Amino acid sequence: MDNQAQDHRTVRQPALLPEVIDHVDRLLDDSTVEEARIFDVALSWFFEQQRTSPIAYYVAETTRCTHRTVWVSNEEYERAKLMADRDGVSVDRVLATAFTLYALDRRPERGNGVCEF
Repeated sequence: MDNQAQDHRTVRQPALLPEVIDHVDRLLDDSTVEEARIFDVALSWFFEQQRTSPIAYYVAETTRCTHRTVWVSNEEYERAKLMADRDGVSVDRVLATAFTLYALDRRPERGNGVCEF
């Protein structure tokens, strides 16, 4: 990612389950899309879902989780921060929940195995 793109992004390190990391890695293998774009799409999808069915719970960090460095757009970061402040959780927990739910929604057995960019 070039420096100009980084100027409009915030770096975070949410704790993600191996299945979520594997999902992102598969998307990267199957496309020419940058990793940051995958996370942007996941966050945008997550916030859209919250408009119709608010989050009931946030995923918790477990010993299976790995902290993954992600660059998110400043706009999506601010949305995550507002949600985190409202619900009394960390921004990284909002991000981890968004990425986990997005990966679950995109499982091949659900018929949504392809992400469109």
